[in-house]
Amino acid sequence: MRSLVRRHAHHGGPHPRGPQVQRSRGRAPRWRQVAAVAALGLMASCARSSSVTSAEASSPVSALTLAPAAPSHRTPEPAMQPPVQPPVQPPVQPPSATRSPPVSREKIAFSLTSDAFEADGSIPRKYTCQGADISPPLDWDDAPAGTQSFALIVDDPDAPDPRMPKTVWVHWVVYNLPATVNQLAEDASKALPRPATHGKNDWGKLAWGGPCPPIGEHRYFHKLYALDTTFDDLGAPTKAQLLIAMQGHILAQTQLVGTYMKH
Repeated sequence: MRSLVRRHAHHGGPHPRGPQVQRSRGRAPRWRQVAAVAALGLMASCARSSSVTSAEASSPVSALTLAPAAPSHRTPEPAMQPPVQPPVQPPVQPPSATRSPPVSREKIAFSLTSDAFEADGSIPRKYTCQGADISPPLDWDDAPAGTQSFALIVDDPDAPDPRMPKTVWVHWVVYNLPATVNQLAEDASKALPRPATHGKNDWGKLAWGGPCPPIGEHRYFHKLYALDTTFDDLGAPTKAQLLIAMQGHILAQTQLVGTYMKH
């Protein structure tokens, strides 16, 4: 505008809008007015934003909403660890020079056998009431040290019926067998080695009484006792009386079992 005024003034001609130009000198140009209005609007907007922010900050709900979550005080669980296996140690082998020689597992035991029948085997007929009814041959070995005499008892726990046994029947009782003797020959019941003595069997006899089962198959236990003493005043004891006398004197005991059933 100023350039146009100056141009017209220079040429000396009247300005067609001269009066308006003169009136415009008393106020700011329009672009400055627009800029001022825009600045005022921006300032008002900032003021409103500031007031809203202040209100939100002073509001308890907003404070709760904007507050960060409190850290959790729960202790985290430790992670599962696999069980620790102890290291496997190889077996320590002793030096060959220090190894002990192998020990024999064979145990020498007091034992009783017969040439007439095996253990748990059938007793031959001639040693029973259906035969010659003589005593069977017996042998024993490995009597313990300190043995002074032997005692022999033969009985049948299956009398009268092995299906319903009611008593133990005694067939032979012998005591004071010498410690130097380790066998009885067949039919030795008729001539015992001295000072061996008969006791009473359940027939009331001082002798051998062979198997004579009334029914079924019976077992016959030949029991030999190693004793640390001899007996001088027992007379002709029963099995029960001899067992009482032997109490506290038995060093070892062995047995041989045979069976028999009438035919």
